[in-house]
Amino acid sequence: MDVKPIYELRTRMRAAAIAGTNLLAEDFRFKKAAEAIKPLETASPVFAKIGEYVHTLLTQECPTPAQTLLEALTLVDSVLCTLGMVEVEVDGSAMPLSIQQYEEHIAVNAPYSLLYHLREAVTLSSGNHYAYICDTYDREPEWFEDFRVKSYLVQALGSSSTMFADAAAKWLANQGEAVLPLLKKDFDPKGKREMVRRVQIIETVLEERADSFYIEMLQTAEKEVRQALIYALRHNQENIDLLIGYTKSERGKCKEAAIRALASMESERAYAFFKSKPKSALPYLRTTTTKWSAALIAEWFHATIAALDNALDDEGRDRALRMLVSMESREKIDFLQELLAAFVGKGGEEICACYREALQRRKNNGVGAMPQLNYDLMSPLPHSRYDRMRFFEDSMGMLLFFSLITAADESLEALAMDLYEHSGENTDGSTINPSFLPAAAMAKLLKGENCVTWLQSQAEQKKISLKLCKDTISIVLSYVHWENGGYILRGYYMNYTDDRPEIIEQQLQLSAEKNNAGWLMG
Repeated sequence: MDVKPIYELRTRMRAAAIAGTNLLAEDFRFKKAAEAIKPLETASPVFAKIGEYVHTLLTQECPTPAQTLLEALTLVDSVLCTLGMVEVEVDGSAMPLSIQQYEEHIAVNAPYSLLYHLREAVTLSSGNHYAYICDTYDREPEWFEDFRVKSYLVQALGSSSTMFADAAAKWLANQGEAVLPLLKKDFDPKGKREMVRRVQIIETVLEERADSFYIEMLQTAEKEVRQALIYALRHNQENIDLLIGYTKSERGKCKEAAIRALASMESERAYAFFKSKPKSALPYLRTTTTKWSAALIAEWFHATIAALDNALDDEGRDRALRMLVSMESREKIDFLQELLAAFVGKGGEEICACYREALQRRKNNGVGAMPQLNYDLMSPLPHSRYDRMRFFEDSMGMLLFFSLITAADESLEALAMDLYEHSGENTDGSTINPSFLPAAAMAKLLKGENCVTWLQSQAEQKKISLKLCKDTISIVLSYVHWENGGYILRGYYMNYTDDRPEIIEQQLQLSAEKNNAGWLMG
């Protein structure tokens, strides 16, 4: 349908509303616009009503020209809004609003008076309106599905408030594919942090399906955006050659991004890339949960133990471990400490064997004894008395605890229960080891059991102090959060490549309804 006459009519009526209605009947341009819409009057009763208003305005006997003009103009605006046209081309044809097949909501059924305040808070926020926006999201999350609010959130990705920009990125990612056109529109490969967040949202939603976008943008991308695009290539196994090429052609943080991407890919070629250079590769493997990285960490652990045993003569072994008299031994012990810290996020029987050997060697406190874990490697682990660990078993217990959060498998769960129940040597003759109580409680939680009830039973049956059980409940449940209709198990995982804490999330559906999990609050 040719809608150009309707737009022309609206233009003429708006001009009359400004100039006045006294000479409207003599305005030849208004008369011409009125003649142009006559063919449309038979197409719909609405157009017939518009024609009736227009012809009344053109007569000298119109009793209330101002009111009639206002009613006609309102009706024309409503028709154009209903048509959903966004652009009129030179020939008069219209381009319809493009709605993606996955778009569920264009506009929400909410008063503009409410959305107006939300829009103002989002567009003007530099952190001052953060609490109001978060509260609105918690109360009325459907408002953020409105396409207008989505566009404001995309703009907010460049906010000077990091907290607000990160929250906007999280909300947009929850929208799924519906927000992708807004993220790709006006994307600047040479941009700054806002564009980095756009890449992160796109890869969260599409992963390898956006491969062509990453590669296209990389042709001109620079600095932070280039790093983010290179790291996003990890979702597709076919990008292995490309990433290995980037490790040779890129420099600085872009090269690091390519190596981190390779470290997160479940591939034999990635394993081969890291295997030959343990010292330089280890920092990139601390944040991975791949099966091959667990096998490689275990392989290096046993090789380092063997090399350390060979480096120390039989008579001076204990003294050398304590005094670190040999530079060669010192380097091996430092590397061994870093290997232990890299156990987090690694699972499987090979890693379980490493836990057992490390604990046994430490317990021997003699030939082949393990060095104490470096406090600098353990200090980022949060919460309670475990913040300032001094004991090796406490350290290993918390490494196992965080491994269960980030990369839980049945072997780690079984290990946690076994070490808790059988690795202690207490004065009362029991074998309970409190160092592994948090890991055991987390294993119970992951199996869908009531860890609070279990801890209460441990206090009663195993004579563990009530305070320790309460501390353990606090530690375990502090990582459980209600989000998007389900429970999230969220753990802190240290990214040693840039010394920043990185959140790794693992979905854990504990209950279909929030109210059904009252036991979580104890």
